Amino acid sequence: MKRPRTNHLLQSEDLACDAGASGIEHWISVKDEMPGIGVAVHCQLKGCWSGKIVEYDLIHVQEDDCSWRTADDLSEVSYDFDVISWKPI
Repeated sequence: MKRPRTNHLLQSEDLACDAGASGIEHWISVKDEMPGIGVAVHCQLKGCWSGKIVEYDLIHVQEDDCSWRTADDLSEVSYDFDVISWKPI
């Protein structure tokens, strides 16, 4: 997996894993349930403009300006992506 750019915001080319690459899995929709605060999970993100779905490990946070951070270096996720589902790591 590529690391985020130096500005610490994920961009579409930084998210190298395509959805479905790891086989058949059971995803939990963020509309149905959210992981616990501070818990690292494997997520599916949908590009707001492209509609492309990518996968990335994130941590659910409760902050004024964001709900998710990258699990590897705690960077803020770009507003160009919506987290749509997750599963435990």
